[in-house]
Amino acid sequence: MKVDPPARSVSIMNSPATPLNIPDLELMHQFVTSTCLKIHKDPTIARIWSINVPALGFSHDFVMHGILALAALHLAYLKPEMRDSYLPQATFHHEEGLRKATPALSQIKEGNISALYIFSGLTLLYTFASSLGDTGISEWIVLSRQTYSIIQYSNEKLFAGPLGPMFTAGVRRVDIQDQLADEGLEVPQAEHLTQLLSRICETTSHGWKREAYRQAIEELHKAFRVVYSQPPDTLEVADVYIWTNRIRDEYLALLKEQTQEALVIMVFFAAVPQRVDTQKHWFLEGFSVHLMSRIYPLIDEQYLPWIEWPLREVGWVTAGGVKMQVDALQEGGRT
Repeated sequence: MKVDPPARSVSIMNSPATPLNIPDLELMHQFVTSTCLKIHKDPTIARIWSINVPALGFSHDFVMHGILALAALHLAYLKPEMRDSYLPQATFHHEEGLRKATPALSQIKEGNISALYIFSGLTLLYTFASSLGDTGISEWIVLSRQTYSIIQYSNEKLFAGPLGPMFTAGVRRVDIQDQLADEGLEVPQAEHLTQLLSRICETTSHGWKREAYRQAIEELHKAFRVVYSQPPDTLEVADVYIWTNRIRDEYLALLKEQTQEALVIMVFFAAVPQRVDTQKHWFLEGFSVHLMSRIYPLIDEQYLPWIEWPLREVGWVTAGGVKMQVDALQEGGRT
């Protein structure tokens, strides 16, 4: 039996020929052959990134823009001599994606929930890869929590959708943190968090602030247990952003106010992404150092002794008031 092609296909075949957009095709080729394989080490998740995510992009323009933006940053990372060509493409697609996704974010429904989730994830990876770009210290955390809020809003639909295995993998990373905490596993590096909490309790008079700081440090302790007890090449991106999803709104508000205690906690957090194997997660290369470069100038002199350990851990020292990275990033090796 003859099956008529879809009306859309007939329309396309009968329409006048349009020129190919070679730059966008190059970005799409980069994403499906390379970029998507550098996001998660699990073959099942990598397959979803290479097949299901582009499929969502064909149905939702903002997802396609997110795909192309991340691919452009990856090419700029891999080919530093062509950064001036790829970075404008990355910026264009990033901004177009945000413009088109914003209306959809106010109308979350079953038909767009998976697309909105993956776009938020792509945007978070873009923020990592661009070393925060113009994003402030707290804004990227808001973005991460937005991705998490989409999961909470429609948990069952997302798990049953085309991205389901992604959420299962994320739950596994959360379970590892909780399991290590339940087992009472301790790592030597966590002693610095204990000392930090003691200092904050001594200097913070407001009970609600003290509790917000305590909870943020407690969750950071869970992250430390994972990143300092597991081999770096087994760590996942989720091990970095789980903390941002578990802190309380009160702490985030204090971080936006740039209180010294909230900023100091963020300095300690910078040690977490530093532990991840950047050969497998290129978008995190240098992220800790760039995060530190945003926070350090805001730290008052009296609090500098508090952050001596995380400064050393990240590879950041001061000399004559000039901030220097110990292991300098290779020129052009970061976007």
